[in-house]
Amino acid sequence: MGNIFGNRPGKNNSLSPVMSGSHIDSQPKGGRFDGILGVMGALETLRVDHAVFDEKLVNRVLTSGKKLGYPTLQMISGAGHDASYMNRICPTAMIFVPSIGGRSHVEVEDTCWEDCEAGANVLFHAILQSANER
Repeated sequence: MGNIFGNRPGKNNSLSPVMSGSHIDSQPKGGRFDGILGVMGALETLRVDHAVFDEKLVNRVLTSGKKLGYPTLQMISGAGHDASYMNRICPTAMIFVPSIGGRSHVEVEDTCWEDCEAGANVLFHAILQSANER
């Protein structure tokens, strides 16, 4: 079996391409995100329109992080997160916390508890801001 390639043009050609798929023919123990799951993940990413998050919620998350004294960075995620589906029915935003060694979406992914706590605090304060909005 040879390699099969697909291409979906992005909305911003100045950004680097994202690649996904399977190495099942050459890396049989490539990890849980390889093989058929890698193929299905790539196909699902092509199928789902990427979410443009609610600007008010994104700003609320950034503001909460800054008020709590955490370093903040506005990021764009190209992944097909659950938020892509939730965004169809309600305003949505995401909070990212760092993974140890920058290793994300792999079996060795790990996040220190302090960063998990920081993410939960940002979420809590963003919810409070939403609840107090009139």
